Amino acid sequence: MHSLSALLAAGLLFAPGLALDDCADLNRKKCLLTSGCGFTKERRCASLEDLGGNSPENRDGPFPEVDSGLCPKDAKAASKSVKLVEKKTWQGKDLCNLRAPGEVVAFRVACEGATYLDFRIADCCIPGDHFQLRGRNWDRAPQTAVTTSPGGNGAYGVPARVYNYGGTSSRPGHMDALIECTYLHGVDIFSAGAYVHFESDGTGCVVERRTVDMRVDRSP
Repeated sequence: MHSLSALLAAGLLFAPGLALDDCADLNRKKCLLTSGCGFTKERRCASLEDLGGNSPENRDGPFPEVDSGLCPKDAKAASKSVKLVEKKTWQGKDLCNLRAPGEVVAFRVACEGATYLDFRIADCCIPGDHFQLRGRNWDRAPQTAVTTSPGGNGAYGVPARVYNYGGTSSRPGHMDALIECTYLHGVDIFSAGAYVHFESDGTGCVVERRTVDMRVDRSP
């Protein structure tokens, strides 16, 4: 939960339904309590539409950076019994843009020679939305993993991981996973979007994005 003062400082307290001209005539206190307006970082009263909405597709700028690992590279107090091995990995990124609460965006990720696939998600634009990624890999031992976004703009949740146990007898070493992105709860302003990050030790990885019909999410 964000306090009213914190949202004001960030300039991100909005709801639809008010035009920019109407919003500009309101004073500070009334603007905070009126649907459809809020203050920018420059304390300018503006509507949600004026600021680019709640979707990353309407905004310019790079993807937010993800943490390189659980331990910082400059950690000096690491246990001597732990040996960190640097290994090159494939990394991919894509957008999950949902136009309604029940919509699902699916990502098919295929790699060769992969033993795992990590995936994580970060909210975009208006802080407070929580998204979910649920992934499944089909091989000789299928399994599922789930992760969510913590709700801050550009803040990734912890990665979820599905393992690949050698593929199948007909396609050894091949990984073919499906990752579904759904909306859990939040500010309820659509379109709403998030950043998705993938990582694997496989090669030749390809991500294919597809939008699925709206449905009630059966989590996990």
